[in-house]
Formats: sequence, structure tokens, C-alpha cells
Amino acid sequence: MPRDGSGNFDREYNWVEDSEQDPPINILPDRMDEEFDGIATEISNSVAADGQTTMTGNLKMGGNKIVNLAAATLNTDAPRAKQIQDNNFCYLGTTGGTSSAYTLTPAPAIDALVTGQQFSFKAGLENTLASGNTTLAISGLTATNLKKIDTAGAKQSLVAGDVKANITYGFRYDGTDFMLTDHAPIAVPVASTTTSGIVELATDAEAQAGTDTARAVTPDNLGATVIGIGQTWTNYTGTRLGNTVYQNTTGRPIQVNVAFTGSGKVFEVSSDNSTWITIMGGSSDRNIGVSAVIPNNWYYRCTDASPQVWAELR
Repeated sequence: MPRDGSGNFDREYNWVEDSEQDPPINILPDRMDEEFDGIATEISNSVAADGQTTMTGNLKMGGNKIVNLAAATLNTDAPRAKQIQDNNFCYLGTTGGTSSAYTLTPAPAIDALVTGQQFSFKAGLENTLASGNTTLAISGLTATNLKKIDTAGAKQSLVAGDVKANITYGFRYDGTDFMLTDHAPIAVPVASTTTSGIVELATDAEAQAGTDTARAVTPDNLGATVIGIGQTWTNYTGTRLGNTVYQNTTGRPIQVNVAFTGSGKVFEVSSDNSTWITIMGGSSDRNIGVSAVIPNNWYYRCTDASPQVWAELR
């Protein structure tokens, strides 16, 4: 009789019960054969300790462990937990071959390249190929190009010195190439009028100074530098007084428009509130209009006691 599906084996006959029958049932050859044939069948279905048995179904461990497992040596073997902890299957060892055509012979061997595989190796030699592609062949498979990703996210061939001897590198197979995931940073030049590269952004003060040739101006800098961007006109007629000093403290240039009358009356600006520069002045009693750009922190004034118009773009 076969097992019952839960692993239990039931005998065909019970000799004690047979002896208690009326009349008793004798132990007969055909009944013995049937009994022992069932036992032999189920012994054959059991796992032999010496490894003879080939499993025909999944082994149900019932929450129990497989202990004292030998180390895996083929990629079809079950691994020890320690082999996984030690990264035995993804660290492929030290490269052989040449400085432009590396080889690796890991155990267990890698029998095929599959997109997404990730491994690491220790370089036996520094790569010396100045142009073209440095290659890597694993377990005798086709030599595959080793490449890197530049700062723009594009594939680039390795250049001499990208791989250093005795350094461990990670790499990933993308379906076409082995892409280094650990490599020396790619040097990016400083940007200029003729070269693409890295550029530092200017502060508002640097943009306003207008002398820096290395930093880049942003739209926000323009808003702090260029008159008219983010500014509005305000009418100060009647509130801005003649013979009174005002200072531009907005953090950026402003434009001041003033109309006044009178001989000897002037509109002046100063960087220090001491030395004044005349922008416009009257030599008769005719109307005078002035439009002046006032740099940040500069001072300005009109000597007419009662300016007719005073407006500012700020």
C-alpha cells in the first residue's frame, strides 16, 4: 500500500487480527508477498542516506533546517548561508589576462550572461588601453566591453588608468556591456566661453559688481541687477522733499525721475554722502527734467525746495 499523501504508510494486513478470526487466517505466501511488496515500494520512495535517490517532488521541511550543508561548488548546488554572507557568488576574484583584456574564472562558473547581473572583481593589473575598449571575459564566455557612465549619463569607453591594480570594482551587465559601478570620478572642466563644464553661480553682489568672468548669472540675479525686472514705478511727488538726502537701500539699482524749476537748482548723487556729483542743473527759471540710475547704497538729492514731479522705479 502506498503512503497516504502525508507520508504515512499503512500495512495491508495485521497478523494478530488475522489469527483472531474464526476460522483464523493463516499467514500465506501471497499475503506475505503483497505486504512486503508495499514495504519495498515505499523504501524505494524514501531518501537514501548515501545519495542514491533522485527526488521526484519538493522536499517539505516542515519548518526544520538543513544543517551541515556542504559548500556549493556548482551553480545548481544549494548554497551555505555563509557563502552568501561572504559574497562568494558575486565576488569573482582577481582578474587574469592582460591589462586590456581581463579574464575571470570564478567557482562556481558563470554559465551565461543575463541582463541585470551584478558582480565585483579585484583588478590584477591597471588598464593601459588609451583608446578602444578594455574587455572582460568571465568563465570563458565572450569577451565583453568594460565601460563607465559619464556625468551626462552616457556610456564611455575606459581610458588608461580607470582601473587600478589591487582595487576592487563593482560592475553590472546591461545586456550589451559590463558597466563599472565603482570608478574614479570623471574630471569635468571648468566652463568657459569655449568649453562646456562646471560653472559656479554668481551671488547678487557678484552680479551687481559686473566684473566676474567665471561665474554664471541666473534669472534671480537679473532680478537683483537689471532695472525694470521685478520693479514698479511709485509716485513720490509731495513726499520726497527738496534739499533732503535719500539713500537707495533696496539692494539693487533704481531709477529716479525728477522735474524741478529754478536757476542754480541741481539733482546730485553721491557714493558716500560727502562728495556729490551733479547729474542735471538749472541756469534759469525754466523747467528741468532728470532721469538718473541710482546704484545700490548710493545717495541722491534735489536742491529745489519743491520738486514738481518725483517718481521712482524700484
